[in-house]
Amino acid sequence: MANSVVLKESNIVDVQKALKDYQNICEALYTKLEGTIGELTAKGAGFNGDAADGYNEFFLQIAPAFKENLSGLMENLAGSLESIKKSLLESVDPGLGDSNRKAGSTSA
Repeated sequence: MANSVVLKESNIVDVQKALKDYQNICEALYTKLEGTIGELTAKGAGFNGDAADGYNEFFLQIAPAFKENLSGLMENLAGSLESIKKSLLESVDPGLGDSNRKAGSTSA
């Protein structure tokens, strides 16, 4: 017989926390990258001229897509986890297990 795993609310909560932690890490890394790009392309930073302007413009063009994609992905995952929690865990009658156990016993 194969091992079975019972999904518990604590499992979903743990995944939600891990997802939030991951999102915070990604946002911190993005902020660091944004700061580094700003420092590199600032006037008098040693990397300037047309190449620096082009690099900065490229970053400013991809930044919104990066942020939107990351935010969208995180929101979709969070929404899916909440749906799983509600549909699989909260929709089942908590007393159903006891009822099923009692149905198998016979008292004559």
